[in-house]
This record gives sequence, C-alpha cells and structure tokens, in this order.
Amino acid sequence: MIKHLFTREGTERNNDRIKVENFYYTAIYDVRQEPDQRTSKTLVMKRLKAKIVRLNSIHRQRLLMDTGEQDRIMGEEPSLHHLLKTRKP
Repeated sequence: MIKHLFTREGTERNNDRIKVENFYYTAIYDVRQEPDQRTSKTLVMKRLKAKIVRLNSIHRQRLLMDTGEQDRIMGEEPSLHHLLKTRKP
C-alpha cells in the first residue's frame, strides 16, 4: 500500500514538472511572436530560460539522491548511463 502511494506521488510530481516545463516553453514561443521591443523580449526570455534550467537542475539533483552528499564529488553531474537507468523500468 505504501509503495503504491509513493509510486503514485512520484508519477504526479513528474507529470506536474513536465506540465510546468511545457508552460514555460509555450510562454517563450508566445514572447517570440509578440511585436515588442527587442530588449524587453530578451529579458523575458532570459528569465523564462532561467526558470527552465532551475526546474531541470532540481530534477537532476534527485537522480543522485541514493548517493550521500559526502560521497559526491564537488560539481558531480549524473552521467548518461544514470539518466538512462532511471528511465528504464
């Protein structure tokens, strides 16, 4: 029962993250379509890009949760192998 609860919660969290990321990408495309000044577009797009990067970096940090903080090398990033391993059932 508990495992089912955590699995469902993780699925919902992942779906929410994907929806938020898609919202930010849609906002970027909408900004590109507006006939605004170039400088204001640039600022808005940089802010949206920063939000997407932050959203993905938080998600990537969770990939290394099974490794303790003291066991990680400073600035360690998950490898392609780790990313693929987390996606496979």
